[in-house]
Amino acid sequence: MIHLDSHPTAELSTPYDVFEGWVAHTCAGTLDLRLAGVPLAVSNVARPDLGQGGIGFRAYVDLTKLDAKALVAPLPLIAEVNGDPAGALEVMVAHGLTETVGAARSAKLRKRDWLVRHLRHWQSGEAGLAEDKALVFPQAGFSTPLPPFGAVNLLDPAYGFSGSLADKADGVSDHPYPNLLETQLDAARHENFMALDFGAGFKRIERPDVIYMEIFDYPSTDLLTVGQALPFADNTFDMVLTLAVLEHVDDPFTCATEIVRVLKPGGLLFSGIPFMQPEHGYPDHYFNMTRSGHRRLYGPKIEVIEHLVDDHQHPFRSLQWILRSYLQGLPEEARPEFAEMSVRDILTSRYWKARQQPFVKDLSETAQFELASATTLIGRKRG
Repeated sequence: MIHLDSHPTAELSTPYDVFEGWVAHTCAGTLDLRLAGVPLAVSNVARPDLGQGGIGFRAYVDLTKLDAKALVAPLPLIAEVNGDPAGALEVMVAHGLTETVGAARSAKLRKRDWLVRHLRHWQSGEAGLAEDKALVFPQAGFSTPLPPFGAVNLLDPAYGFSGSLADKADGVSDHPYPNLLETQLDAARHENFMALDFGAGFKRIERPDVIYMEIFDYPSTDLLTVGQALPFADNTFDMVLTLAVLEHVDDPFTCATEIVRVLKPGGLLFSGIPFMQPEHGYPDHYFNMTRSGHRRLYGPKIEVIEHLVDDHQHPFRSLQWILRSYLQGLPEEARPEFAEMSVRDILTSRYWKARQQPFVKDLSETAQFELASATTLIGRKRG
């Protein structure tokens, strides 16, 4: 039996989606899911609550891969474990989604054509040639498939990313654009406009004039590449947006230089970077930034039009995040006391006295590093 925790009504309403749930099965093994006969990219998800009675999963849905006729009827979702049947479920499709998926499919193909014309090899800088369902860079001795569906893979092997969703350790990066960005996109669009979403994460809708760039092959991803070596010529994009990405790269200055390089003169940069956020995310969390650091990152080639705290970046959200993570980092028996503390109690507590209390001394090491005021590193130079 298949249980969809993420879709209690078992209905799809966007071209791209994520199923999260579990399959009732007593044997460990390889879980495969097919929607209307099309295999889904599946990641195993640890579910201690199931014990030995089920397999947790996260599965990525791309309706643009389905035949248009298949979208007018309930879609069969079939599960197999080690090749043996493990459950089935009928998934409904929201009214009007067939037309939306058709438009998404057309937009994805147009973006593919745009990429074939504009991509450059990250080392040689040469343009690619589309030959026999592949993009070939003869000078560099490199080629990559151009399948009917899926992202163009230009990941530099030197960075060690496979692009596979099965290698993603944490959850899906799934965030809609903030209203301020939507407004900026609407104002900037013109004929032949193209933007780059640098580290787009997973998107549920298709935007015909935004290239979704990622290191993971989400259904929505257009291009697999790293930010330290963008495979584009100088002055390619009318706009580059990067939202909560640059704290997760080990060299944000190189990435910022690349962003500025591929942005056209007069083009718009929309950059969101955390400041007071706890440690989080994949492949790692390296650098938060003050507003001075944020400005310094891009250097003198970027004129700052406005620098603000957007609604979704309000300090109240930082407070909630920190307190929630702190509470979850305590053992069960220490949580009630901390949860009952008022803001006044926390502000007036003397740390050197409170540190002997369970709600301080028993905080997990994971939570301590996630929320630390600072960390101390002691090292030795290698000989």
